Amino acid sequence: MSGRFCILLAALLAAACAPGGAPLSADSIVVTRPLPGSGTSAAYLTLNNNSAEDIVITRVVSPEFASVAMHESVLKDGVSRMRPLARLVVPAHGTLGLEPGGKHLMLHGAGAASSTVTLHFFAGDTPLLTVSTVLED
Repeated sequence: MSGRFCILLAALLAAACAPGGAPLSADSIVVTRPLPGSGTSAAYLTLNNNSAEDIVITRVVSPEFASVAMHESVLKDGVSRMRPLARLVVPAHGTLGLEPGGKHLMLHGAGAASSTVTLHFFAGDTPLLTVSTVLED
């Protein structure tokens, strides 16, 4: 294990045991039902950073979907377009809103029908947060 990884892991574990709980939490979670025939869905939520350092999310996975992509909708020349994001940054002691028309998650390749979706957030290979929610209509 690299020294940098050990320090990051130790810092995350220490913060999780500190008063106030885990360094990263989520609320207002909404995952839409996949569009008929497409297997594509979207996820919106608010990420809360309870630590004194920025938290950088580099990937999100879900066992119910083949892939999860971090996107941002941008308006260019009067046309709204989605562009992929390599990372999401939740500022120290701040929040990051994932919402329609802004940063959000696109979930592709829905598997077997399920009414619950689980999202796992990572910084590299380090797990940061797992959330589960019921699909919304």
